[in-house]
Amino acid sequence: MPEHFAFSIFAKSFAKLNLSLEIGKYVAKAGMHMLQSQMVLIDFHEILLFRIELFPNLINCFDFQIMPHEQCCPAVEDNLMFKAACKWHEMRKIGLNMKIWHDDNVPTGRGFGIASSNASELIKALEKCFSALMSESTGFTTTSDSFSEIKELCSLLGSDVPFFYYGRANSFVSGFGETIAPLKDDKKDRRFVIAIPPFHSNTPNAYKCLYENGERKYNDFEHLEANVKAKKMLREITGATNWKTTGSGAAQFIENPSPELLRKIRNIQKNKICDFRFVEATQLLPSTRLELA
Repeated sequence: MPEHFAFSIFAKSFAKLNLSLEIGKYVAKAGMHMLQSQMVLIDFHEILLFRIELFPNLINCFDFQIMPHEQCCPAVEDNLMFKAACKWHEMRKIGLNMKIWHDDNVPTGRGFGIASSNASELIKALEKCFSALMSESTGFTTTSDSFSEIKELCSLLGSDVPFFYYGRANSFVSGFGETIAPLKDDKKDRRFVIAIPPFHSNTPNAYKCLYENGERKYNDFEHLEANVKAKKMLREITGATNWKTTGSGAAQFIENPSPELLRKIRNIQKNKICDFRFVEATQLLPSTRLELA
């Protein structure tokens, strides 16, 4: 087997909206809350470039960089792509060096799940490279238990990651995110206006806010201060009262907005009070263009 394999992979990482979201009980053993949610992918995405080097004979080799370094904030150890790479490296037991470039087109802390989407694309890229390596050296592309291993890996990273990894663009997600089923009321032409306020919501803190004085009080994130603030601002500037929160917020959205609302928002955009985007539901595209480097 060759001592070194190098690959480059370009990928699109899509955002999602939660059409509905109900937070279930906390399971201490898993360290996560259960949930039920209708999720849809939207045509709002980032471009990722992965530079991947695999070292079959150096299983302890590991290096991970997000380029350029000054954009890596918070610390790389807190980045979900870094955590995904670490867990994949432990699972596959193969040396790994990675460099990642991405355009930061989708803001974090707004409920779009872009950190989870990026992590899922990273795992797809690594699996594609690993499959190419296995095919080159053994004639087989995957191990027999590969599916269950990847499913467990995705679930460990967070409840949104399995949805992004398995590519079901309009899905009902339950459990810890690992149970995914196509939406029964899947619509072909979903259109949305999304509002991205100039402030964000912290997901770990959002889960803490489900409780008051140690007692569970809420089963969603609509009551969070950032989301209440966002809805109030949007009511005042658009007149619309049917804004919904995606994920833990603070972004809000309306499905199939009226022509009148669209006209009003286009006028508001000129004042740059809030960042509005007009998006459609999309199908998740697989990682593209694997190249031997």
